[in-house]
Amino acid sequence: MFYWEPIGVDMKIGDLIQVGFCGIVEDDGIRRSCGCFLCEDDSNRIGLVIKRSGRSGRWLVLFDVGDGWVNDDTLFTVCS
Repeated sequence: MFYWEPIGVDMKIGDLIQVGFCGIVEDDGIRRSCGCFLCEDDSNRIGLVIKRSGRSGRWLVLFDVGDGWVNDDTLFTVCS
């Protein structure tokens, strides 16, 4: 069973993660893009952690639509 937790909790380089949906959910239940590259490119939001940015709490993750930085306060689940 997967559950969402803040990024950075026991996460390490090489982990496979899934980032939570960050778009806008309308009252009618339709999901709208927030404008980020994950929403705009209809990503599956699964990525491989490839680097940590020093002590800043940012992680470089390789997604199906390219790489991007995520912060420690981003919601995710570890798949690996």
